Amino acid sequence: MADELRWIAQTSSGSTTATGVAGTAAPAGRLRWRLVAAGVAGLVALVALTAWLVPRLAPRPPGAAGAFRAAGPRAAKRALADRTVERARIGPANPVEVASALAEAGETDAAFAWLEKAYVARTPQLLHVVVLPAFRSIRSDPRYEGLLGRIGIPLRGHPSVPPRPQ
Repeated sequence: MADELRWIAQTSSGSTTATGVAGTAAPAGRLRWRLVAAGVAGLVALVALTAWLVPRLAPRPPGAAGAFRAAGPRAAKRALADRTVERARIGPANPVEVASALAEAGETDAAFAWLEKAYVARTPQLLHVVVLPAFRSIRSDPRYEGLLGRIGIPLRGHPSVPPRPQ
């Protein structure tokens, strides 16, 4: 392309020609088309660069990191739970992961709804609710004890089950 841009239009014996670096002569019309082609190629490259660059420069939704900076860890957990639920609506998701995000965000009822989905789907990761720290906040709920009983996890003397108030 650089060679095409080096062509210099000359006038010799009344006809317009273009002499290139190698000294060959070409009619001026061909020179114009070469310059147009070089300009179009540059324009195409510019459009491609713009198409690649614009999505990367566009402002992104704040997500969990932006929520954390703006309102602290509770808002970040809520943003993460919202994003996890949205991903689960779009495509397949592990119900235990969605329930853990909701439980950490403090959404107890929604977390139990997703734990029920995991129970119905017989998700193997449901056995981990006993040890996952994300479910610490819902362990005092009577529905948690019922879920463990249906799964078949022993209830008495287990460290994850809080003692019943007398």
